[in-house]
Amino acid sequence: MKRKMIACLAVILLLCVALVPFAVSAVAEHKAVCENCGLLGDHDDNGVVDLNDAIYLLYHVNFPEKYPLTGAGEAPSEPTPLYAGFAERDFTPTEMGGNMPGASYPVIAKKVEMPLFANAAAFESDSSPLIIVSVDMLRLGNADCEEMKQRIEKETSVPTDCIMIVATHTHSGVGLNYQHNQNPPNVEGYNHMMDMAVEAAVEAWNTRERAKMGFGKTELEGYSFCREAFLTDGDVKTWPTTASKIDRLIGTPDQSVNVIRVDGADDKIKCFVINYANHPDTSSKSGYNSDYPGYLRKKLKETYGEDTVVVYLNGAEGDVNNYDYLNSTKVGKNSLIGYALADAVIALNPSITTEEYPEIRVNFQKHAMVQEKPTAEQIEW
Repeated sequence: MKRKMIACLAVILLLCVALVPFAVSAVAEHKAVCENCGLLGDHDDNGVVDLNDAIYLLYHVNFPEKYPLTGAGEAPSEPTPLYAGFAERDFTPTEMGGNMPGASYPVIAKKVEMPLFANAAAFESDSSPLIIVSVDMLRLGNADCEEMKQRIEKETSVPTDCIMIVATHTHSGVGLNYQHNQNPPNVEGYNHMMDMAVEAAVEAWNTRERAKMGFGKTELEGYSFCREAFLTDGDVKTWPTTASKIDRLIGTPDQSVNVIRVDGADDKIKCFVINYANHPDTSSKSGYNSDYPGYLRKKLKETYGEDTVVVYLNGAEGDVNNYDYLNSTKVGKNSLIGYALADAVIALNPSITTEEYPEIRVNFQKHAMVQEKPTAEQIEW
């Protein structure tokens, strides 16, 4: 029995000695990738790989999670938890009579149908900070976005490349700071929106707390339709009002609903960031109205609490709206679409799993968008 034990120990010792060159090679390769890095067996940091390192490498081969390869003599670093904060500001004008810029003709706001908000979410992890601001506006100019981002950077030290400013594209928002079609500017209202958006972003950043993040995706069908078509006479038309003249629609809308959910450390839902593509042009145009994104927020707040912040990011909806041109039918109005979208998020929510250590990566690039026109071959077809 003793002879067998001695023989086994001798075999193990021979294996360990035989593995020393492999350990040396592994360390050399590891150091080539990361300077000043070595094998976790070099506990005295003397730069020498010996029999103990070979034994550790054996452990690593059999139990890689328990014995990882990392910096010399160091344990794996702990991941940094997510910190997040949220805020919102109501910038709806208190005085009526202002123009709303979402039509080619003058439109006057006579009342408030659904308030206009700036909603902000701020995130921080060991990889990158990120601030997202969504405002209930038709559009924002490039110069105005840059100004807003610089003001936020000044107050938070978050680089402008890590700040995202988004307009929901509601057609019933505050007038712009220049004349749009036949609607005159509303410089005072526009500047107030800018101030409120910056306030929301700064508050979101300054109120960051431990948080968890999860992701989910679903679809909402039956409310978005392509509004450009090839006609039977070879023409291409936006808003083709006569269904019998339509040969085919140019494309199919993206009906996906992408959702980020953020919970607090107490597991209470703090925020939804929601992406969906459809034109917020479904209101009566008689008053200020955040359109279906406002009704989406309304229902989610009623469901999960009034302090739940909902940041809406519209998708590629330039040629998409709620009119089914093939059947000459207008599908729903702002509340119907907003509530349907909220129902889709509510149904998806139980399947979303949040985690404390998500990685946040920000990649910023500027793209010049050009108007796409059908080719001669497409028209001929």
